[in-house]
Amino acid sequence: MQIDNSPIMLDAIAEFKKGNKIRGREIQDMFIAELDASGEDHCPCKNGFCKYHGKCRECVALHRGHMDHLPVCMHALVNKKLKGLCELTENSIIKVIKKENEARSK
Repeated sequence: MQIDNSPIMLDAIAEFKKGNKIRGREIQDMFIAELDASGEDHCPCKNGFCKYHGKCRECVALHRGHMDHLPVCMHALVNKKLKGLCELTENSIIKVIKKENEARSK
């Protein structure tokens, strides 16, 4: 089952954007039912010692609580959004990050 950029959820969002809240929720429910039925491990975190592996509710709450970094499952989403913003300045942020990393390593 595909979680990130799921065709099912893209359909749900399209319905919400059209104002079809009931249909959007029905599609979301289908997504959750398929997720539950899959029996697959959908957690992208490869941290072998994490006791919250596969426990999204707890994991996200912990990350929100410490405000230090995002759960692994959110990296692709945020990076995709940031990529578009970074392109506005010809990705010049990469040079800034490299300079900062060089300064820290000295």
